[in-house]
Amino acid sequence: MAGFDLTFNVPKSASVLWAVADVGTQALIAQAHHEAVASVVTVMEREIAATRTGATAGDGAVTQVDVTGLIAATFDHFDSRAGDPHLRTYVVISNKVQTVLDGNWRSLDGRPMHAAVVALSELHEAVFADHMTRTFGVKWEPREMGRDRTPSWAITDVPEELVAEFSARSRHINEATDALIADYVAQHGKRPSPATIMKLRAQATLATRPEKQVRSLAELTEQ
Repeated sequence: MAGFDLTFNVPKSASVLWAVADVGTQALIAQAHHEAVASVVTVMEREIAATRTGATAGDGAVTQVDVTGLIAATFDHFDSRAGDPHLRTYVVISNKVQTVLDGNWRSLDGRPMHAAVVALSELHEAVFADHMTRTFGVKWEPREMGRDRTPSWAITDVPEELVAEFSARSRHINEATDALIADYVAQHGKRPSPATIMKLRAQATLATRPEKQVRSLAELTEQ
């Protein structure tokens, strides 16, 4: 494995606010997002990143040891494949880490990284929300995302109707997922389990994925 690729998204309401805001406000929203990403990377380095030694000894004695840090690169994306505002950052992490124990370079232990993916995403959302509230005084509220989906936090003053106008990609996925669920019910005579629905949604996401168009932030803003 060459490395890990993590994605940190801002809530859709924040992406919409960012899209319609003036340049100065856009910069502050992006800053809140980037500071949240930096906080998550710091937590990964301090609490999660580790490597293992002793695996080649053959005696079964494997030790998890601390590392000096992570080598990572970040890439910002601003829109979805449907052209809707979707502010997010990809964090690409190298699989090679240097041990605190002896300074040697070893492979990053993937088990704690995979186990922490959901927690890291939630941490990013919490830190981002805190920065947004401190900077703009915004309030947050939970909003239902439909049947079989977890409610999401949204900025109270950004109406759901406006969010829906900028959510073509989500609508396409939801419609395709509903169709797959209906097919499942017709074939099996019962509604699929939550785990199966997640698989159907992943299938719908791939089936409805349009070709990616590369456009600059200036082009997106003008559009």
